[in-house]
Amino acid sequence: MDPLFSTLVAVKAALRLSGVSSAVDADIDALIDLGVRKVRVNFRKALGHERITTIKAYSQAASPETNNEYIRELAEITEIDWVRLELTFLLPMLFMDSSSDQREVYNEEAPFRKMSMEELRRLRSKLKTEVETNLDVLSGEKDIEESGSFRTVTIEPTSPRRVGDSLNESL
Repeated sequence: MDPLFSTLVAVKAALRLSGVSSAVDADIDALIDLGVRKVRVNFRKALGHERITTIKAYSQAASPETNNEYIRELAEITEIDWVRLELTFLLPMLFMDSSSDQREVYNEEAPFRKMSMEELRRLRSKLKTEVETNLDVLSGEKDIEESGSFRTVTIEPTSPRRVGDSLNESL
């Protein structure tokens, strides 16, 4: 199932899961699909069909300039963060197997590599707060200038990255 405001390819790339190992590919794809479906339903519950349709109608711009373009950009960013949050709960279930090989595969996946439970809790809390703040703006309750928390930073590696590589190595 496709995300509401982005594409599945873009979501996977943003989550650094576009090239997961072939040993667990089908299972991870199923969990990513479940995460996307849950986020679609949650967006519907939070914003309603009409607001989602309105936001989807806003033009996508490589360099947003209008409030509506920024709203659309915020919707895409929020969707990716929300899917990431869902996957922090879903992906560990894939590797509950006591096999050390499966645990290694999980730890090697970029979003969760060597993440302690405390780091995972902090990540979940941060993502939940960002999603909730962004939903206030997306619902129209707050103007984008009022939110004070909307900030986008794009960091790109100097060389192509592979799954398992650290983004820090190329900066």
